[in-house]
Amino acid sequence: MPVILLAILAVNYAVASPPDGHWKIVWSCKGATGAFENPCRDGANDYFELRLWTHGDEICGFHDATSHLQQRSDDGENIDGKPSVTGTFHGNLARVTFRSTRVENKEFGATLRALGKKLIWKRIHPRNDGPLLPDNATLLKRDDVGNEMDEDIYARQAAVCAESLSR
Repeated sequence: MPVILLAILAVNYAVASPPDGHWKIVWSCKGATGAFENPCRDGANDYFELRLWTHGDEICGFHDATSHLQQRSDDGENIDGKPSVTGTFHGNLARVTFRSTRVENKEFGATLRALGKKLIWKRIHPRNDGPLLPDNATLLKRDDVGNEMDEDIYARQAAVCAESLSR
């Protein structure tokens, strides 16, 4: 009986963990042809990523998304230096608003559900309205930030969110 109880507690802990961290999905180029074939082979896959921090029941972060083999981008850091993702979370569910560099003066909604090393992203009222952020996606947690440039960006964004969340 104690083993079962420990297993249940471990699952609940993994499910209820806050969504802090760096999350990313890289879209597959499988089946790319024509003008898309060579750039895909060279690693120009499109991606969607979130860098998130929490404090209490608040969440703050930045996003990046690309389309057309990285020819179009939606970069959350380029919106007046403020976080592009804000909201609240309880347990493993967050409700956020996000701002897009592709659509001025408009906020969009999404839910995030952290499940261990997976983050389920779902837009509220999805439609083709400008942002490159997907309607639905399963992002994976990145344990490493990546290269040196990523570390600098991550540190700067963490400082902005720390200031925002401490208010």
